[in-house]
Amino acid sequence: MGRADAKGTGLLVGMIIGAGMFALPYAVLRGGLVPSIIAFAFAAFLVTSAHLLYGDILYHNHERHRLPGYVREYMGGGWYILSFVSRLFSYYGYLLAYGVLAGVFLAQLIPSVPASFFGTLYFIVLAPFLLLTMRRIGALNLVLTIPLVLFVAVLFLFLAPSFRFEGIPLSSPHGDWLLPYGIFLFAFSGASAIPEVVDMFRHRDKRAFRRVVVASTVIAAVTYIFFIMSVIGVAGGDVAEHALSSLKEFAPWPLFAIGVLIGLLAITTSYFALGLELRYTFQYDLFETKIMAWLSTAIVPLILYLVGVNDFVLILSIIGAVGVGVEGILIAVLARRLIHTGLTQVALLVGLFALGAALESLHVLGFI
Repeated sequence: MGRADAKGTGLLVGMIIGAGMFALPYAVLRGGLVPSIIAFAFAAFLVTSAHLLYGDILYHNHERHRLPGYVREYMGGGWYILSFVSRLFSYYGYLLAYGVLAGVFLAQLIPSVPASFFGTLYFIVLAPFLLLTMRRIGALNLVLTIPLVLFVAVLFLFLAPSFRFEGIPLSSPHGDWLLPYGIFLFAFSGASAIPEVVDMFRHRDKRAFRRVVVASTVIAAVTYIFFIMSVIGVAGGDVAEHALSSLKEFAPWPLFAIGVLIGLLAITTSYFALGLELRYTFQYDLFETKIMAWLSTAIVPLILYLVGVNDFVLILSIIGAVGVGVEGILIAVLARRLIHTGLTQVALLVGLFALGAALESLHVLGFI
C-alpha cells in the first residue's frame, strides 16, 4: 500500500470507526447472534456500495458541493429538501452521540464528576476546532487509527483466555432483533470522508480509490469482530450500552484507561470530520459565511445535550437506520441520474435502505 493509499485508508477508517463501535456488543446481545450476523453483513454491503457509488459521482463531477448540493443541482427541489433535512437530522445526531459517549468515557476515569459535566465541556472545548480544514483532520485520523486498531487487538489477546460464549442468545430475548441493523449501519458509515478521499485519488486510476474503500470496510469489520468478542467474551450478558465501562472489572486499570483515552481520541476525530462536513454543507451549499456555518454546526448539538437528549443507543439506531438509509437512497438515485448506474443495482440499494429505515422506524414507535 502506497503513501496515498495509506493516508486515504487512514482517513476513511478513522471516519468509520467511532462511537458506533462501542454500542456493538450491547446491540449483539439485545438483538441476538443470528440477527446480528445478518445485520452485520447487510450493513457492510450497503454502506460499502454507497461509498463506492458516491466516489463514482464525485469522479464524474468536479464541483465543490457536498451531497445536498449535488442533489439540488441534479435531482430538483423536493429531493434537495429531503437531502438537507436528512443531513441535519443525521449529522446533529452523530455529533450528539459523540458528546454523550465522551462524557461517559471521561466519567469512567474520574467517577466523582458527572458525565453530563464532561459532555458539556466536550462540546465547548471542541467547538473552535471545527474552524479547521478536513485535510488536517485526515492526517490526525491516520495517526489515531493505528493505536485504536492495535488496542482492540491487544485487548482481544489479553482477554481471550477468559472468554465464555455459552450465554449468547441466538435470537433476541427482548424482541430487539432490529436493533443491530441500525447500529451496524451507523458503525460502518463514513460517507462524509469520501469527498476528501476522492480528492487524494482524482488524478490516479479510480481502482485505487475503490481498493481504499473496500480495505477500509474490511479493517473496520475485523476490528468490530475482535472488539465484540472481547467485550461479550468476558462480560457475558452484563454488557453496558457503552461497552468500555463493562470492561472495567476485567481489564487491568492501565489497559482500561489507555482504551478509554484511545476511544475518546477516536470519537473526537470522527466528531471533527462530521462537524467539518456539516460546516461545509452550510458553507458551500447554503452559501453561509464561514463563521455562521461554524455556529450553525457547533451550537445545536450542545443545546440538544443540555435539554436531555442523551440516549446513546437510541440515537445510534435511529440515525443509522433512518439517517444513513436516506443518505444511501439519495446516493443511489443520484448515481442513476448522473452516471447511469445500472437500474438493478440502484433498485436493490434503494429497496434495502428503504426497508431497513421503515422497519426501524416502526420498531422505535412500538408497532413491531
